[in-house]
Amino acid sequence: MLLDFFSTLVGKAFTEQGLSEGLGRVMVADRPDLADVQCNGALQGAKASGKKPRDVADAIVAALRATPEAAFYFADISIAGPGFINFKLNDAYLSLALQGQSEMEKFGVSTPEPKTYLIEYVSANMGKRMHIGHLRNAMIGDAVRRMVKFQGHKVVTDNHLGDWGLPMGQILSETQRRYPDLPYFDDKKDSAYPDDAPITFDELCDIYPAASQKSKDSPGELARAQDFTAKLQSGDYPGLTTLWRYFMKLSLADMNAKLNDFGIPLFDTYYGESYMQQFVPMVLDDMVKRNVLQDVDGAKGIPVQLETDKFEIPPLIVVKKMGGVTYSTTDIATFYQRQKDFDPDVCIVLTDFRQELHFVRVYRASKNAGYANKMEFVHLMYGTINDKEGKPYKTRNGATPGFTHLIDLADQKAQDRMREIGLDQKISPEEFDITAKQIGLASIKFGDLINHRRSDYVFDLDRFVSFEGKTGPYIQYTAVRVNALLAKAAQQNLKPGDFTVDEAQHETALLLLQFADLFAASLNDYAPNILADYLFRVAQSINRFYQNVHILTETDPAKQGAALALLALGAKILTQGLDLLGINVPKQM
Repeated sequence: MLLDFFSTLVGKAFTEQGLSEGLGRVMVADRPDLADVQCNGALQGAKASGKKPRDVADAIVAALRATPEAAFYFADISIAGPGFINFKLNDAYLSLALQGQSEMEKFGVSTPEPKTYLIEYVSANMGKRMHIGHLRNAMIGDAVRRMVKFQGHKVVTDNHLGDWGLPMGQILSETQRRYPDLPYFDDKKDSAYPDDAPITFDELCDIYPAASQKSKDSPGELARAQDFTAKLQSGDYPGLTTLWRYFMKLSLADMNAKLNDFGIPLFDTYYGESYMQQFVPMVLDDMVKRNVLQDVDGAKGIPVQLETDKFEIPPLIVVKKMGGVTYSTTDIATFYQRQKDFDPDVCIVLTDFRQELHFVRVYRASKNAGYANKMEFVHLMYGTINDKEGKPYKTRNGATPGFTHLIDLADQKAQDRMREIGLDQKISPEEFDITAKQIGLASIKFGDLINHRRSDYVFDLDRFVSFEGKTGPYIQYTAVRVNALLAKAAQQNLKPGDFTVDEAQHETALLLLQFADLFAASLNDYAPNILADYLFRVAQSINRFYQNVHILTETDPAKQGAALALLALGAKILTQGLDLLGINVPKQM
């Protein structure tokens, strides 16, 4: 990686001065008009050595200039301000580095020792439609999955379904009210039940909110739903179990169809809350035998307080005073199952901020209980999607927008934009529809992922679908434009040649060589926005180069071949980067 390479080189110069190698960390320059990369370690080195920052910087620069390779790597090394060390890289070095990068399968991304990652995302409740509230979870989770897999790790994906507890009881209760003659509510019936679900998914989605509201409005309705919940969870009522399975089948089919529309593949497992119930008794028995639990005012819990905590965190209750288990008990059982079945090195769970303290406590409790021995737990939290007034995004009629609504809206806006530029006259109707869907999805995905996952953002499809500015379609258009130029060059028997970076190519070359560094930064923080922002800057630079250099009419074959080589590499990196965000590049735009 470019920045790591120079950090090692500059770090050696710091060690020669008796300072820490880490002070040689090199980063992209804040002022690209003055330098390509810079090192600010002299300021910290001055504190450690008792010298002036400028004196430390002078010594580092002298040591670097004395190395035999300095003249090859650096066109200029200078000092700015109190001790910032600036480097301008040699075009000859950039040419060689680009050649090496172009020959690498992953454009310089390192492949460390493979680990096993378990990534939990989407995790929607059964009986409900996929809506905009699931969007960030799904988009960020899929991007993280793609990046982890691209680096060479094993990935297990789990859609941890909300398929147990009171919501299921509420649905069963309301279904019985609406369809009292269904055989599933006859406790005495022991014959086979129909093969198909007795209601549609649309009916199921109408039942859930109505049932939930009734439980909120009436203590009697709540008690009735709780009774259905207890009967379902007891396993002694085959009719309710059968009906519940139908509801699960309907919900899963719709969920997977909606996720497929967004380009998100099937998950490896769909181990919902119901699946984890089988592990609860053995987990409790195991914790009792090993004296993991302690008395907490008549209940049983696991201590989770650390000495470093700045506020009190009470023990996590796993057995209530009356003997029942808690939601947290199921989550501990989930850690137990994941360690037993997958033994992941890293477990990543995506939720919003409301569950932050819950997962802190559950992970600590699971680790104290021995169910997360080597497992690193990462809780990826994300912000909300708002409208232009800063309120949760709604449709015009006040409803929460579903996935189908979002896709249809993005598709229509993409079609309108394509007609504005006359693309409907250049490609077939079938290709037009495919391209519109690709542009629409890029608008939604990039519009989400360009924001740091912890940040709220405004959902503005008019802006997201633009072919200009920091948008997915802009980057798609750049890649399409370059591919078209390369195809036209091939028709003229013009092929990419050797990389020979000159002043016109310098900016783009430097950016392309940062792919591995920015990918690593994005993955290390599980922040796809870093990669998204990098792709935008690459697209900007390529477009500037494309506009300023007349490639197909260039009379110097070496310059022409070098320009084509640069653009070919740029198109590949844009395509790969977009794929890591779950975005496809259309054939034409």
